[in-house]
Amino acid sequence: MELAPRASQEPFTRVAYFHFNAVTRRYEYVSLDSRAPQLMTEKSDAETGATAPNEAREIRLDGDVFLAPRWGDATNVRFRYRLTIGEIVRNRQVVRLYFTPQAGGGKEFLAFEYVYSRQTAPG
Repeated sequence: MELAPRASQEPFTRVAYFHFNAVTRRYEYVSLDSRAPQLMTEKSDAETGATAPNEAREIRLDGDVFLAPRWGDATNVRFRYRLTIGEIVRNRQVVRLYFTPQAGGGKEFLAFEYVYSRQTAPG
């Protein structure tokens, strides 16, 4: 992953698989990156998954609850998360990661936005 201009985080590597499971009629996403040693898996609900892959404009995938060891000044913060995966437009696709704090009635917020670009291999 390349960072956006003026980003303060360290670059990282991610391996991810995203597909439409024709048996369960759901979208599935699995990823592992070098920032934290955890495998992340998300699935769409049955209603979203019922949409054919070539008809979807934005796909919502629900994740689970996770514990962030540090978030700003806070430690051991629990969040529920979800992803939205946008359609591919001009070889670019936007994936947004939303967090909802599990304590204190917190509201969902956009935590990260990733812009994937399709690149062709030389030669």
